[in-house]
Amino acid sequence: MNSLIQLNWQLIDELSWILPINSLSYSNLTPIAAIKLIVESAGGFIYSEKNSNTLTIKPKYKKTFWDSIAIADYDRLIPMSLTKDQSTDYELYPDYNGITLSNDQTGLTGQVKRTGTSADTLLDTVNSPLFTVESMGAYGKAQLAKASMVETHSLVMPITGGVVTQGIGSTVKPNGQPIKMTDPVITRKTAQEWAKAHVSKDEVAFRKSLQGVRLSQVEYDTYLDFTYNFGQPNWNGSSMLRNLKAGQYKQACDSLLKWKYVAKRDCSVRSNNCYGVWTRQVERHTKCMGAQ
Repeated sequence: MNSLIQLNWQLIDELSWILPINSLSYSNLTPIAAIKLIVESAGGFIYSEKNSNTLTIKPKYKKTFWDSIAIADYDRLIPMSLTKDQSTDYELYPDYNGITLSNDQTGLTGQVKRTGTSADTLLDTVNSPLFTVESMGAYGKAQLAKASMVETHSLVMPITGGVVTQGIGSTVKPNGQPIKMTDPVITRKTAQEWAKAHVSKDEVAFRKSLQGVRLSQVEYDTYLDFTYNFGQPNWNGSSMLRNLKAGQYKQACDSLLKWKYVAKRDCSVRSNNCYGVWTRQVERHTKCMGAQ
């Protein structure tokens, strides 16, 4: 592996899972594809971030439906106030409770079953030269986790395309470091403190941009909220600010509705999966027009 790449291993204990010699051979595969073969044989997947040199190896399912789960187990806590739309889809699978796994190269065979069941509803048998006792358990658990009724929850939030946020829309930490998907969960109190710090810092530049412009508190708060969400550079170059400086307050309000695109997607179209951006702009526009 490239010496510049850092490995964040969160799958099986790397000291307990030792692959036998000559258990893996391949050709015409990229390094990442070869790593993927190994990781998937233990019920995991590879996660990486843009502009990061870290490969994170995680279990496919952090928790199964038969495991107990606590707040600390979640990777992210999303405030309901940030969610503009949500939906739940259901997909029904057979209630699989067992799977037979084998390694023809070593002669190892085993069956993984859900505790408390007789393994009477089996998934198809899987064979892999990478299976060991340790990886069989992890692989089998990942396969059995997708059984019975599977719920998929979809959330729509007003975030910008390709930018990772944490807390209440923060894209950077108070120390200036960018937020990464691999960062640990923060508490609600910390999220509020971060947001307060960011708004206070952003407000200095925001106020300077409004020299000579008189606004009501509602208008001021609305445009500041926009600036916090889209950034000061976008605000500085916006038709909203130009209209305000020209004394065209209603036109400035209407300009809010022009900001409906994320990663070239029109967020006023619900099927583009960014509808929350549009609904938030509509809310801002309504508040702004109400102050006229």
